[in-house]
Amino acid sequence: MTQTYAHQKELHEARIDIKILEKLFANVITEGTNCSPFESDKNVQSYHIDMI
Repeated sequence: MTQTYAHQKELHEARIDIKILEKLFANVITEGTNCSPFESDKNVQSYHIDMI
């Protein structure tokens, strides 16, 4: 199946939205648990992997 430019753009925007939400979630973890940004990013990654 050939993807159109519009479809590719839609997928790209969805990936950007996911990254923004992941970063917001990581910031909430950092502030709420007083951990480092590195640790909160790893928590978000492990959560994302568990959801797949």
